[in-house]
Amino acid sequence: LQESLRAWKALQKFHGVASGAFGADEHLAGSAPHRGTELCVVVESMRSLAEAYRALPSEPGLADALERLAFNALPAAVGDDHWTHQYLTQTNALFAGVERHGIVQAPPSEDFSAEAEAWHPAESNPE
Repeated sequence: LQESLRAWKALQKFHGVASGAFGADEHLAGSAPHRGTELCVVVESMRSLAEAYRALPSEPGLADALERLAFNALPAAVGDDHWTHQYLTQTNALFAGVERHGIVQAPPSEDFSAEAEAWHPAESNPE
C-alpha cells in the first residue's frame, strides 16, 4: 500500500494538473495546461483513492486528493444532466464545445456528447 501512495505522489509531482487529476490524454502527458485529462482517468483515480484511503485511514491526503477530484475535475468533465461528458478536459480550456478557429474545427473529443464520435482530420476543414 505504501508503494501505491508513493506512486500517486509521483504522478502528481510529474503529471499533476490544477484540477487534482494528472495529464493523461491516451498516455501520461506531463503537467502542461494545454494537455488533456480523460474522464476515465478522473473516475478511476477517484475509485482508487477511495480504496486506498479505506486501507490507509492514517493518510488524510488521500481523502483530500479524492475531494479535489470530486469538486474540480469531475464537474468539469460531466454535464449538468450527468448524461453528457467531455472525453478530454484541459486545464486552460475556457469552455467545452465545438468551436471554429479560422479554418480548423476542434475535434469532438473536447465536446460534450452522449456518444463517442470519430474525428477525421480530413473533415476539419469546412468548405
